[in-house]
Amino acid sequence: MQALRRLGEWTNSTRVAVIAVIMAIAIALLSSTVYTLIHSLASDWAEYSEADRVDLNHLRNLRVATGYGGFIHNFKNYVLRREATYYIESGRRLDEIEGAIGKLRDRVQDQNGLRALDAMGRVFAEYRDRWIYAGTDEAKGLSAEDLDRRVRVNDAPALEAFVVLSTQMQMQRTVGVTRFEQNLRNIAQVSMLGLAFIP
Repeated sequence: MQALRRLGEWTNSTRVAVIAVIMAIAIALLSSTVYTLIHSLASDWAEYSEADRVDLNHLRNLRVATGYGGFIHNFKNYVLRREATYYIESGRRLDEIEGAIGKLRDRVQDQNGLRALDAMGRVFAEYRDRWIYAGTDEAKGLSAEDLDRRVRVNDAPALEAFVVLSTQMQMQRTVGVTRFEQNLRNIAQVSMLGLAFIP
């Protein structure tokens, strides 16, 4: 009660000063909150962007190492032409494939993605066995057609795995962007709420 009486004794200028101090504190708290949210958002976005870049880079490297100019292309050329440069290059590309699969395995957390990597790993392990065989003296004595029949691998599971991994990464990207957009909306709401209290 006594505090209310004292409040009644305050002059208008004292009341205005107290209200101004309260508003300044509120604005400072609001600014601090918005700054913290923006800083967190920027940090989350940087982390998400880097992870997305790394994942896509590993998948791209895997595609390059397997496709035209990669393992399968060079291995097929070796089988047909028997030139050592194709054998060496296909072996180098096979190493890249196995490395990229390992790097993706370290990053993929989804069971479907891990199963896809397992399937891809099995296909390229079979290719590794066929590649080793193709370099033997026995294989060198075969015609190109006979060697091709002996080293042929069903790579459909690896192709399916590429689809699964690409789809998974697209879904992760969508989730990351959606989370970023929600955080932006939260910042806008907090900012608008703060502006509503400024006279």
